[in-house]
Amino acid sequence: HDANDHRIATSAAVSCASCHPDGRTDNMTWKFSFGPRNTPQLGGGIMDTAPFHWPGDVRTFDDLETATVQAFMGGEGLGSDMAVVGSFLDHLPSAPTSTHLSNSLSASQERGKAIFESAEAACTSCHSGEDFTNHLTMNIGSQAGHSDREDFQVPVLHGLSRSAPYMHDGSAATLEALVTEWVKTDRMGKGSHLSTDELKDLIRFLETL
Repeated sequence: HDANDHRIATSAAVSCASCHPDGRTDNMTWKFSFGPRNTPQLGGGIMDTAPFHWPGDVRTFDDLETATVQAFMGGEGLGSDMAVVGSFLDHLPSAPTSTHLSNSLSASQERGKAIFESAEAACTSCHSGEDFTNHLTMNIGSQAGHSDREDFQVPVLHGLSRSAPYMHDGSAATLEALVTEWVKTDRMGKGSHLSTDELKDLIRFLETL
């Protein structure tokens, strides 16, 4: 959280928390020379979700020192304290969901969970395991312009309801837009067979993650 630490930023204008307040997300999409990048949510455990960054080009958490702290923030580097930052982030819980206030799922959320886990929808072919990711970099046709790369890391789904906008370029403003534009069109999983009510149930479940 310290913008005055020269190891993090020499300009005293930015800290890790500038984009990741409390280790989560500022819900912003930033424009870089290589393309737009949506700030990912970091709560819910991060150390076992490598590789990092949307392109999956940062193999270990320590590599974020050169790939982010030095390259983008102008810092000198944290050295051994990168492990301390990693420990802090790894113990942050996911952002609380915006709608799920009970320990049990509603009937709609249960139906959505069944759809999410079904072989027909194939959501878990990529979003599997405790972190809802297979840790792979994949091309689903989400390139944001000719200068952008084509393949991106499958994101974790912790705190999903509080991490809008979605996709690497922030092009899906809501979960409804994400499901309609990507799942319903079979570009992300297989959802073209789902009815309007089934898509709503799927969204209700995604809001609980």
